[in-house]
Amino acid sequence: MKAARLVALVSIGDLHWSMGYDYLLAAYARLHQAGILFTARIVGAGSLASELRFSIGDMGLHSIVQIAAPPADPVIALADADMLVIASHRDTLRPPLRAALDRGLTVVTTAFAGIEALPASDTLTTVPIRDMRALTEALHARIASAERARA
Repeated sequence: MKAARLVALVSIGDLHWSMGYDYLLAAYARLHQAGILFTARIVGAGSLASELRFSIGDMGLHSIVQIAAPPADPVIALADADMLVIASHRDTLRPPLRAALDRGLTVVTTAFAGIEALPASDTLTTVPIRDMRALTEALHARIASAERARA
């Protein structure tokens, strides 16, 4: 019998504080502590790489969360993903977000300025900026939904 693949989450963006990775990792840690099974990749480069690796280890997420260098075309990072997650504090309307929505990929994102310019979608969930509880709850709901869809 083939083992079920875990729901794969991906975040794409500069490894910079404004991308909200501290909130994202805290949400991932809460999901992990609650027994929610998933994998996650943070795709990007920047000054925060060392700190993120430390936090991933410190939170016990080293077997769940990986940091990957961005490919030449960041949209390629969506290929194996079930969900795009953006915890940013700033406007991030860029190709990966639009590509994820165009593909019908589930997107959980903060309600940064400009998000209202996107068309409504059943696959898009927005949460308030810097609200780790709302981010955690939205991720939990979307992971559970993806698992039900596979069953």
